[in-house]
Amino acid sequence: MPVDLVPLIDAAEHIPLLADAYRRAWAPYYVDGPGDAEADLHAACRDASDGLPYAIVALEDGAPVGVVALRTDSPGSERHPGVWVAGLLVLPAARGRGVAARLVAAAVDAARSRGVEQVFVSTEVEGLVAGWERIDEAATLRGTVPVYRLRL
Repeated sequence: MPVDLVPLIDAAEHIPLLADAYRRAWAPYYVDGPGDAEADLHAACRDASDGLPYAIVALEDGAPVGVVALRTDSPGSERHPGVWVAGLLVLPAARGRGVAARLVAAAVDAARSRGVEQVFVSTEVEGLVAGWERIDEAATLRGTVPVYRLRL
């Protein structure tokens, strides 16, 4: 089944489901910590030309299977200010089918279209950052993760 990538503003009805998925995936931040999953998603619910944060949703047969955002805050942004690919989440049933790679590519394209010269990401998933430069590490509530930069 094909997966469509759309701005979150065009799929805002799915924010509650995506917020639940965020809480399950990142409970130390969104359940036990200071995070507010719905607020983060609502903040990123905007047109591509309306600044940051900005989120993109992967839809399969109209149902959300993944999400990613461009933000200025993420683990590592305190030492590397700029635009970050953040909040990447693919629902378990859609994993292993390239959805995450497509979401990251769409986020990078959105950054490029805004004239951004480099983007950052903090992730443990090395397969998503082929061609990115590892530049640092960042502390998260779940442990330390590598920080990568991609020059556009």
